[in-house]
Amino acid sequence: FPLERDRSGIASPARMNSFFARGKRWAPWAIAAASGGLMTAPYLRDDAGWLGWIALCPLIALIVPAATPAESRPAPFQPGFVWGMVFWGGTLFWVGHVSALGMGALVVWLALFPAAWSWALGRFAARWPQPTGAHHLALAACGAAAWVALEAARGWLLGGFPWNTLAVS
Repeated sequence: FPLERDRSGIASPARMNSFFARGKRWAPWAIAAASGGLMTAPYLRDDAGWLGWIALCPLIALIVPAATPAESRPAPFQPGFVWGMVFWGGTLFWVGHVSALGMGALVVWLALFPAAWSWALGRFAARWPQPTGAHHLALAACGAAAWVALEAARGWLLGGFPWNTLAVS
């Protein structure tokens, strides 16, 4: 839709604010999906390994309360699940050539692991809400430990699926 403009031809701030206010509903899901897509790239292209270092940042920004206002932040489990669906769907597309139903079930199962990590990170962030360096270090250490523990669990549960660990990116 066209933006209203004032006499100088600049778009009206009130109109732009209403556009972004409507985006609050879908923006967290788009950010989580984009973050999952960023993490997919290092597994599909040899020259995109550097994206593995930054791909989780948008997801973390959705989960940690200091980075995202409470009114636009979804429950921590949900963006992690969206991230997992995009990441696993993008890296396991080849399973669909064998069984589309099997691929769908595998992607949903594997998306539960980053969703659980997101939930745990949200719990850790609620435990240390103060914006101090020590709290940030504790949050980073617990987030990293939770990620590694969940990847190890994914490698053993139900026969294991140790593919596409973060270290491989």
